[in-house]
Amino acid sequence: MNLLRVSRSTRPIPRLVPLVVVAFRVGLAVGMLSVLTACAVRPATSGPVRGAVARSVAAQPALVVHPEHPRLIVGGYRGVTREALRAACASPAMQGECARIGGRHMLDDAMAWLLNEDAVAAGRVAAALREIPGCGDGYERTAIGGYALAFDWVHATLSEAERRRISDALGACGQRFASENGLRGNSPHLWHGYTSQAAALALVALAVDDSFAGRAALLEDARTLFRGNALEGWALTGGAWPEGYSYERSHFFSGDPPAQYVLDALRAWDSAVERDHPAHASLFETIAEEEGDWLRGIGYHVLYGTLDGYGEVSQRTLMRGGDMPTGQANPHKQFRPWVDAIARIYADPALADWGASLDRDWSFVGGTGTYHSIHRYALPLNLPVDVVAQAPAELGLPTAWIWSRDDLGYVLLRSDWQPGATTIGYRAGAWLTGHQHMDQGHIDIWRKGPLAVDAGVYANWGTEHREAFYIRSVAHNTILVHRDGEDFDEHPGFGEDVNDDGQRVHTYTSAGCSQCMQSVDEWRSHVGDGMHFEGGAIEAYAHDGTRTWIASDLTGAYNSTRFRTPGNVAKVESVQRDVAYVRPHWLVVIDRVRTTPDSGPPRFTLNLPQRPSVEGLRVIEGSAQDGILRGAADRFRIDNDGGGRLMGWTITPEDPTVTLTGGPGHRYWVDGANRDDGAAAHEGPPAEPGGWRLEVAPTSPERDTLLAHALLIGDAD
Repeated sequence: MNLLRVSRSTRPIPRLVPLVVVAFRVGLAVGMLSVLTACAVRPATSGPVRGAVARSVAAQPALVVHPEHPRLIVGGYRGVTREALRAACASPAMQGECARIGGRHMLDDAMAWLLNEDAVAAGRVAAALREIPGCGDGYERTAIGGYALAFDWVHATLSEAERRRISDALGACGQRFASENGLRGNSPHLWHGYTSQAAALALVALAVDDSFAGRAALLEDARTLFRGNALEGWALTGGAWPEGYSYERSHFFSGDPPAQYVLDALRAWDSAVERDHPAHASLFETIAEEEGDWLRGIGYHVLYGTLDGYGEVSQRTLMRGGDMPTGQANPHKQFRPWVDAIARIYADPALADWGASLDRDWSFVGGTGTYHSIHRYALPLNLPVDVVAQAPAELGLPTAWIWSRDDLGYVLLRSDWQPGATTIGYRAGAWLTGHQHMDQGHIDIWRKGPLAVDAGVYANWGTEHREAFYIRSVAHNTILVHRDGEDFDEHPGFGEDVNDDGQRVHTYTSAGCSQCMQSVDEWRSHVGDGMHFEGGAIEAYAHDGTRTWIASDLTGAYNSTRFRTPGNVAKVESVQRDVAYVRPHWLVVIDRVRTTPDSGPPRFTLNLPQRPSVEGLRVIEGSAQDGILRGAADRFRIDNDGGGRLMGWTITPEDPTVTLTGGPGHRYWVDGANRDDGAAAHEGPPAEPGGWRLEVAPTSPERDTLLAHALLIGDAD
């Protein structure tokens, strides 16, 4: 055991020597050899990486807009031609649906004009454009972008006087929108609301005619606020939006036309602007070649995070993360339209296959279809009819993908591309937005259903469940460290101090917010300084097909000797988590933690969907099926409802203390109470709120602690 004694260096525990001892102690030397070798060093990065490349607007070409209409998505320099729209509608998959376009809403009618020169439909659009209902509330979305798009599409049907009056009204609305609705000053940038607002501004600026006196200034606003600030935010994350899939769903594609969001503005910019970059005419070429290919990264975020149906949830869902409202976990309705569009833009066979494969779970078009019926008008624009779909396995797509290693730090790992595959998520990155959770170092494990979950449900802001459990580290599979008297920045309306032993709460800090930054450069100035948006950091990443290694530093997420929030003392000096996945079954998690004097021992934490099997525990509160249990144990097992199994061994310390908390009255237990107020209405399928929490800590703690766990992921049979 002398080999396991820690040193007092900056990195407290050497990697190689303890792990050699670990291999012999567990008795899994053959099966674990490659895992332990992987964890012995921090490998250099390899494999696909997506990250942001800052864009200097000053270095860009002159902003030249195509002189004729239509030029937004349809027409222009690189837009879809009307002939291509009609050809798409002639395909067998589309004929019946295209015949039903028109009559539902303004953009549906505008598409009917483009396809069939339906004068009656165009007349309805003109009537709607004469009564533009204000400029929107400027908070999360506005219909003004959809009005601009419809104006462009039916421009030829309007009289000269109508064009001037509508263009002036749109332009004035755009000016007001840019100046009054939060796109300048201390306004949200790395937040879904900013991107949707900026997208609406861009659609207006590109649609208005030369006759509008403020057109040049409006275009410059669009270039700065949309093409600059907003898209830099997406490039920063590589496409894996930290707020969760629900915010990609509702803000990357239109929620309820004529409200329009980022993807339509992207395509409008590409079609209407003569040259996006000194080296690339097309915006999509710039993104792919100069900005880390983040647009394809958005599509792949959905592809890699799609989970098979299981148990009561017979249809596919998406990996949980960030704020994931209960009813928005299925990848249909508002996901397929924009994933299809990305597949069409880049002729990507894997994304085309993902969209087409959804039809086995949902109808093609309908209220719960892969295209909601309000999006039927977009089928001729989006459906990748000319892309030959191929499954990821046929293409040899890697079974691991990392998004924005240096900033967001998000990884999705799959055992394979077959039904029933294991999917593992890991995140270690900076603080980016208010819908992010205190989840650095969090591990999701899914096989034929959830095995280790992102616990809780998206209850309303200010409720006990959200503020004391759902967003906190305790609801995530990371490391907890207790410190008496630690204070967290709670929601101002919550009114209670709750110590979950977790990471700093960034959402409500009085100093300011990460999503209030006006540029990526400004945001970066507060990472490691200023408002300290740092959290975790992936220091090394490698993938060789069979094995994936991740080395991360989580120290910045906690009140530490590097930085602590006002009124607190440091509880840790360093927190490091390394993860190695050897397909298909083994996941090893190595935690090295150095605490400060008077802090509690670090606790390896897993939130589980059901009560695990753990021997040797005694009830210390409540009952064995609803309470808190504790004892000496070094292994556990859990089977989920879909037939997946997770078995875990504590490799070190040799004398672990296991605490198991859960059951109906304890499933959200934090700081002496079950934090369930606000949760009940959101707990049904497809939610995965969790039911039990397992924590492992050393029985005889020291300031330097090595926690090593081997997790075997397989089937219950």
